[in-house]
Amino acid sequence: MTHKALLRERMKSVLAAVTPAEAAVWSGVIGATLQRKLDPGKAVLAFWPIGTSEPDLRPLCRWVIDAGTVLALPRCDWTAKTFVPAQVVGLDELVPGRYGMTEPPGTAGVVDQSAIGTVLIPGLAFDAAGRRLGRGAGFYDRFLAQLPRSVQRIGVAFDVQIVDEIPSEAHDVPVELVVTEARTHSTLGAGSG
Repeated sequence: MTHKALLRERMKSVLAAVTPAEAAVWSGVIGATLQRKLDPGKAVLAFWPIGTSEPDLRPLCRWVIDAGTVLALPRCDWTAKTFVPAQVVGLDELVPGRYGMTEPPGTAGVVDQSAIGTVLIPGLAFDAAGRRLGRGAGFYDRFLAQLPRSVQRIGVAFDVQIVDEIPSEAHDVPVELVVTEARTHSTLGAGSG
């Protein structure tokens, strides 16, 4: 088993120990922090949580829509292992996808990448250099590699998901900021707050 595969197994165990009550409280703090980080004039690409293994950004998604900002969520193509940022007009329009994911329907329009100001990125783990351990399919790495550098890339996780180091490969795209319930860490050397 590779180091990444072992780390994935370890992080799944760590996340399995997070209680729904802890996840709810931590998610609330994370959502409040993220509200202050978003550019209100630009679209936001967020993610819908898979159970309690990811921060629950549903209240933040509702807040983005209510603020009049364009919200997008990934709509996956499992054959190509890619996704498009599909616009969400109302949260009640979302449909069940594969592997417990929730996504916009096929009829939802695609948000142009040039309109996106911030991408909120889930992961199994992050490190201080902004390296991310995903679930292994490479969806986010492929998407982030196409985005202009001006797009803000924020890793979103619980603090128990911050590790010392994640092995990196050439195709891995780091984030510039990691937000947890306990800290906001700039991976570009600007410090934490």
